[in-house]
Amino acid sequence: MQSVNQKNNSQNIAIIAGRGVLPKIIFDKLSDDNLGAFVISFDSDNNEFLQPDYIANMGQVGAVVTELKKAEIKKIVFAGGIVKPKLIDLKLDKEAAKLLGKMAFSKFFGKLPGDDKLFKVILGYLEKHGLEIIGVDEVMPELLAEKGILGTLAPTKAQLADIHTGCAAAKVLGEKDEGQAVVCAGGELIATEDEKGTDNLLERAVVICSEKNLPKAVLVKCVKPQQDRRIDLPSIGVQTIEKLAANGFAGVAVEAGSSIIIDKQAVAAKADELGVFVFGI
Repeated sequence: MQSVNQKNNSQNIAIIAGRGVLPKIIFDKLSDDNLGAFVISFDSDNNEFLQPDYIANMGQVGAVVTELKKAEIKKIVFAGGIVKPKLIDLKLDKEAAKLLGKMAFSKFFGKLPGDDKLFKVILGYLEKHGLEIIGVDEVMPELLAEKGILGTLAPTKAQLADIHTGCAAAKVLGEKDEGQAVVCAGGELIATEDEKGTDNLLERAVVICSEKNLPKAVLVKCVKPQQDRRIDLPSIGVQTIEKLAANGFAGVAVEAGSSIIIDKQAVAAKADELGVFVFGI
């Protein structure tokens, strides 16, 4: 099977494309390097920037591996936000059912395991079938956040204290495999990420800040201590900055060397324009 996106290269790479512009950025980088790119997306994560070669349900891991082998794929990179679907929306094939069974998973509980545990099992399955998983930072190390401010705005002394409080809280949250992001304001932790995602976290934080009459809040994102760095690194982009500004946040802090900033120049420009700081911890 020859993908319309592939080039004649024995090191063809597949992109598991989630939401957002990052998969397109990775695709363009691979194309510039004259490498092949076979694009797979899930029906729950339609990508508006990239045309997939194959669309699968997240519960069809066996079918995905079959397609990858047909396309003679050697390596896989996961890029973009992947929304974990509800159990009822999964169309489990035999291989997926086996994987979930190994995780002592029960349909009785009505939801899937945490992201870290789930991804670990999936990556192991792919590697078992001879596929090498590479991280976004291996393809484009320039996307990794650096320490210090990005742009011209810096956090205040009080906001730096919020950042350090948030970083510690995010690590505890990550150890529980419940999320990567927290919100702090006025020297206290006010909200943590859950399965509803970062957007919901911001909405909840705005309400709490208003009720408690707290100063502008800070979003903090850190990698989970135990997570596989090849997948699901914390990330921010221009859209993140716009949402923070719209919700009255002071800024965002991300873990340097372990977080992705999509288009640093554009993020810096938008942050300066909207009065939001971006800080690498």
